[in-house]
Amino acid sequence: MMNCICARGQQNAICANAHVVDGARLDFSLELMWRFAEGAEDAICLDWATYASNALDTMAHGIVIPLSNIELDADMHSSVVRNCVQAIAHALIKRWGLERMFVEFDKPQTTQVFNGRNLRTLLPHHDGGNSSFLTPSRCELASWSPSDRRTFPNVISTTRTHKLYQGFVVRAAGQGHSLTPYYDVVSLLKLAFEHRTGREPPSLHALVEFCAGNLRHSLSVIRQAGGGYVQLGALLGITDPRQVLVNLHNIDAPLSDEDRAFFSGDFRDGQPEALSVFDAIVVETTGIRWQSLRERTERCLKSDEKDIVLGHNITLMHGGLCGGEERVLDPVCFVMADAEGEAYEHWLSAAWMAAFARA
Repeated sequence: MMNCICARGQQNAICANAHVVDGARLDFSLELMWRFAEGAEDAICLDWATYASNALDTMAHGIVIPLSNIELDADMHSSVVRNCVQAIAHALIKRWGLERMFVEFDKPQTTQVFNGRNLRTLLPHHDGGNSSFLTPSRCELASWSPSDRRTFPNVISTTRTHKLYQGFVVRAAGQGHSLTPYYDVVSLLKLAFEHRTGREPPSLHALVEFCAGNLRHSLSVIRQAGGGYVQLGALLGITDPRQVLVNLHNIDAPLSDEDRAFFSGDFRDGQPEALSVFDAIVVETTGIRWQSLRERTERCLKSDEKDIVLGHNITLMHGGLCGGEERVLDPVCFVMADAEGEAYEHWLSAAWMAAFARA
C-alpha cells in the first residue's frame, strides 16, 4: 500500500491492495428473494435470518446481502430490503431479549468530496459516535454508568439513538470503488494495552478496565468542550485534549486554522493533513503506523448497487475506501433509544467476549 492517498491514482492503488473478504457475501437465493418480497415469515426465512444474525454477532467484519445480481423493480427491491432487514432484527431481538431494539431507516447519504477530489476515503468510526461507541458492560464493570454511553445530555431523537448494528443499502455505487473496511476495536484495544504496559492483557476484565479508564478521560474532555464524537484515539487512550477533540473523519476534509497550527508537526509530505494527524495518534497509542495496522486489521467488503451491508457498530468500527462522488447510500441501523437495561448489558458482555476470543 502507498502512504499518500490524496490523488485519484493513489486512492485507486490503496483500494487495489485492500483485503476484500470473500466470505462476507451471504448466501441469498432467488427463492428467498421471492419469500421476502411477499413478506413470508416461514421456517426458511427464519432460518436464514438466524444464519445472518449469527454472522453479524461473530464476524470481525460486516456482511453483504447480495441483491445486486437479482433483477428487481424498485418496489419489489424495497419490500425485500425491509422484510429481510426486519427478519434479521427480529432474530437478534429473540436471541438477546432486546425488546426495545428496532430498525431505523434514515434519509439517503450522498458522498461529500473535498479539494477537487472525485473520490472519498473515511477513517474508522462508529456510526452515531456521540451516542454509539464501545463501553464496558456492567456485567464486567458494575460501576459503569449507562449515562456514560452518550457525550451529550440525554435527549432522544431519531438521529441520537444508540446504534447496535449499522448498515446501508447501496442506492448508487458511483464511479469509484465500493469498499467498506471494518476494524475490530477490541483487537486494536489489545494492541494499545500491550503498547502501554509491555504485556498482553491477562484477562477480558483487564482490557475492559483499560477501555473504561481511556473513556473516562476522553468523555470528560469532550463534555467540557460541549460535546462531540468518541473517535478511535479516545478509545485507545490518547490523552492530549486536542487529539481527543480533533475531527478526523474524511481524510481530505480541511482542519480548522487552530488545529492546523497545533498539529503542523505531525504533517507528512504528500499526506492529507487529517490522515497525518490520525497516523500520529495511532502511533502514539499502539506504536504502529496506520498503514501497517491496516494491513494487520482491515477487512473490506465489496458491495454493488442494491446490496445491503450490515455490521456490528459497537465492537467494530468501519470506514469507506475510495467512494465515488456519485455514491448514494440509504442508511439502516438496529437501534435503541438508550443503551441500558439487563438485556443490553448481557448483549454487550457477549459481544466483548466474542471479540476478545478472536483478538
